[in-house]
Amino acid sequence: MTINYNLAVSTSKPWTLFKLLLKWRGSIWKAVMLELVVWLMFYGILSIIYRTALSYEQQKTFERVVIYCEARLTYIPLNFMLGFFVTAVTAEIKIYCKYSHVTPIVFESFLTGLGDHGHSLLATVYAPHRLFTVRGQYGIRNSALMGTLPLPYEIDPSLRCYPRALAE
Repeated sequence: MTINYNLAVSTSKPWTLFKLLLKWRGSIWKAVMLELVVWLMFYGILSIIYRTALSYEQQKTFERVVIYCEARLTYIPLNFMLGFFVTAVTAEIKIYCKYSHVTPIVFESFLTGLGDHGHSLLATVYAPHRLFTVRGQYGIRNSALMGTLPLPYEIDPSLRCYPRALAE
Protein backbone atom coordinates (compact mmCIF):
# COMPACT_ATOMS: atom_id res chain seq x y z
CA MET A 1 0.00 0.00 0.00
CA THR A 2 1.36 3.39 -0.97
CA ILE A 3 1.33 5.98 1.81
CA ASN A 4 1.73 9.68 1.16
CA TYR A 5 4.20 11.35 3.52
CA ASN A 6 3.92 14.89 2.12
CA LEU A 7 2.30 16.27 5.26
CA ALA A 8 5.04 14.86 7.50
CA VAL A 9 7.78 16.19 5.23
CA SER A 10 6.24 19.65 4.92
CA THR A 11 6.71 20.43 8.62
CA SER A 12 10.05 22.10 9.18
CA LYS A 13 11.25 20.60 12.42
CA PRO A 14 14.79 19.25 12.79
CA TRP A 15 13.68 15.77 13.92
CA THR A 16 11.01 15.28 11.24
CA LEU A 17 13.33 13.36 8.93
CA PHE A 18 14.31 10.92 11.67
CA LYS A 19 10.68 10.40 12.72
CA LEU A 20 9.79 9.75 9.10
CA LEU A 21 12.62 7.25 8.67
CA LEU A 22 11.53 5.34 11.76
CA LYS A 23 7.86 5.39 10.71
CA TRP A 24 8.49 4.34 7.12
CA ARG A 25 7.67 0.64 6.73
CA GLY A 26 10.05 0.05 3.81
CA SER A 27 12.88 1.69 5.67
CA ILE A 28 16.56 1.03 5.25
CA TRP A 29 16.70 0.71 9.02
CA LYS A 30 15.17 -2.76 8.73
CA ALA A 31 17.99 -3.89 6.48
CA VAL A 32 20.85 -2.58 8.62
CA MET A 33 19.39 -2.60 12.15
CA LEU A 34 21.27 -5.68 13.37
CA GLU A 35 24.61 -4.51 11.98
CA LEU A 36 24.06 -1.02 13.40
CA VAL A 37 23.24 -2.31 16.89
CA VAL A 38 26.24 -4.68 16.92
CA TRP A 39 28.57 -1.93 15.70
CA LEU A 40 27.28 0.61 18.25
CA MET A 41 27.59 -1.90 21.11
CA PHE A 42 31.13 -2.86 20.03
CA TYR A 43 32.11 0.81 19.72
CA GLY A 44 30.58 1.66 23.10
CA ILE A 45 32.34 -1.22 24.86
CA LEU A 46 35.70 -0.29 23.30
CA SER A 47 35.21 3.36 24.22
CA ILE A 48 34.38 2.54 27.84
CA ILE A 49 37.36 0.18 28.11
CA TYR A 50 39.69 2.77 26.54
CA ARG A 51 38.55 5.60 28.82
CA THR A 52 38.30 3.72 32.12
CA ALA A 53 40.23 0.43 32.18
CA LEU A 54 43.42 1.22 30.23
CA SER A 55 46.46 2.93 31.71
CA TYR A 56 48.26 5.78 29.94
CA GLU A 57 50.81 3.44 28.31
CA GLN A 58 48.08 1.03 27.21
CA GLN A 59 46.13 3.93 25.70
CA LYS A 60 49.22 4.96 23.69
CA THR A 61 49.67 1.36 22.49
CA PHE A 62 45.99 1.23 21.52
CA GLU A 63 46.36 4.51 19.62
CA ARG A 64 49.38 3.11 17.72
CA VAL A 65 47.34 0.03 16.77
CA VAL A 66 44.53 2.28 15.56
CA ILE A 67 46.95 4.38 13.47
CA TYR A 68 48.47 1.20 12.00
CA CYS A 69 45.02 -0.16 11.04
CA GLU A 70 43.93 3.18 9.61
CA ALA A 71 47.05 3.37 7.44
CA ARG A 72 46.34 -0.13 6.07
CA LEU A 73 42.68 0.72 5.45
CA THR A 74 43.62 2.52 2.24
CA TYR A 75 44.77 -0.79 0.74
CA ILE A 76 41.12 -1.67 0.11
CA PRO A 77 39.53 1.39 -1.50
CA LEU A 78 35.98 2.36 -0.68
CA ASN A 79 35.07 2.42 -4.38
CA PHE A 80 36.00 -1.25 -4.60
CA MET A 81 33.64 -2.18 -1.76
CA LEU A 82 30.87 0.03 -3.14
CA GLY A 83 31.28 -1.72 -6.50
CA PHE A 84 30.37 -5.03 -4.86
CA PHE A 85 27.35 -3.41 -3.23
CA VAL A 86 26.14 -1.88 -6.50
CA THR A 87 26.66 -5.21 -8.27
CA ALA A 88 24.57 -6.99 -5.65
CA VAL A 89 21.78 -4.40 -5.88
CA THR A 90 21.65 -4.47 -9.68
CA ALA A 91 21.62 -8.29 -9.61
CA GLU A 92 18.55 -8.16 -7.37
CA ILE A 93 16.90 -5.65 -9.70
CA LYS A 94 17.59 -7.91 -12.68
CA ILE A 95 15.99 -10.84 -10.87
CA TYR A 96 12.81 -9.07 -9.75
CA CYS A 97 12.32 -6.45 -12.47
CA LYS A 98 12.20 -7.73 -16.01
CA TYR A 99 13.26 -4.51 -17.78
CA SER A 100 9.98 -4.11 -19.63
CA HIS A 101 10.28 -0.33 -19.43
CA VAL A 102 13.81 0.10 -20.78
CA THR A 103 12.79 0.96 -24.35
CA PRO A 104 10.25 3.65 -23.34
CA ILE A 105 12.75 5.13 -20.88
CA VAL A 106 15.39 5.40 -23.61
CA PHE A 107 12.87 7.03 -25.94
CA GLU A 108 11.75 9.40 -23.20
CA SER A 109 15.33 10.53 -22.66
CA PHE A 110 15.46 11.63 -26.32
CA LEU A 111 12.00 13.23 -26.30
CA THR A 112 12.48 15.72 -23.47
CA GLY A 113 11.21 19.22 -24.10
CA LEU A 114 8.83 18.37 -26.94
CA GLY A 115 5.69 18.83 -24.85
CA ASP A 116 2.47 17.16 -25.99
CA HIS A 117 3.99 16.03 -29.28
CA GLY A 118 6.77 14.20 -27.41
CA HIS A 119 4.20 12.65 -25.09
CA SER A 120 2.15 11.37 -28.03
CA LEU A 121 5.30 9.95 -29.65
CA LEU A 122 6.16 8.20 -26.41
CA ALA A 123 2.64 6.79 -26.14
CA THR A 124 2.90 5.58 -29.74
CA VAL A 125 6.08 3.67 -28.90
CA TYR A 126 5.00 2.48 -25.48
CA ALA A 127 1.58 0.97 -26.30
CA PRO A 128 2.76 -1.77 -28.69
CA HIS A 129 5.88 -2.32 -26.60
CA ARG A 130 3.74 -2.99 -23.54
CA LEU A 131 1.50 -5.34 -25.53
CA PHE A 132 4.44 -7.32 -26.88
CA THR A 133 6.02 -7.49 -23.43
CA VAL A 134 2.86 -9.01 -21.97
CA ARG A 135 2.53 -11.28 -24.99
CA GLY A 136 6.11 -12.45 -24.54
CA GLN A 137 5.57 -13.17 -20.86
CA TYR A 138 2.41 -15.23 -21.33
CA GLY A 139 3.14 -16.76 -24.71
CA ILE A 140 -0.44 -17.29 -25.86
CA ARG A 141 -1.67 -14.49 -28.07
CA ASN A 142 -5.20 -14.17 -26.71
CA SER A 143 -4.24 -14.53 -23.06
CA ALA A 144 -2.72 -11.04 -23.17
CA LEU A 145 -5.98 -9.52 -24.35
CA MET A 146 -7.91 -8.41 -21.32
CA GLY A 147 -11.03 -6.33 -21.66
CA THR A 148 -10.55 -3.27 -23.85
CA LEU A 149 -6.78 -2.85 -23.63
CA PRO A 150 -5.92 -3.42 -27.31
CA LEU A 151 -8.33 -2.61 -30.09
CA PRO A 152 -8.93 -5.27 -32.76
CA TYR A 153 -6.94 -3.37 -35.39
CA GLU A 154 -4.03 -3.12 -32.94
CA ILE A 155 -3.98 -6.91 -32.64
CA ASP A 156 -4.30 -7.83 -36.31
CA PRO A 157 -2.10 -5.69 -38.59
CA SER A 158 -4.27 -6.50 -41.62
CA LEU A 159 -7.17 -4.58 -40.04
CA ARG A 160 -5.08 -1.46 -39.43
CA CYS A 161 -6.22 0.23 -42.66
CA TYR A 162 -9.92 -0.38 -42.00
CA PRO A 163 -10.79 0.54 -38.40
CA ARG A 164 -14.25 1.82 -39.46
CA ALA A 165 -15.17 -1.54 -40.92
CA LEU A 166 -14.80 -3.08 -37.48
CA ALA A 167 -17.32 -0.70 -35.94
CA GLU A 168 -20.05 -1.64 -38.41
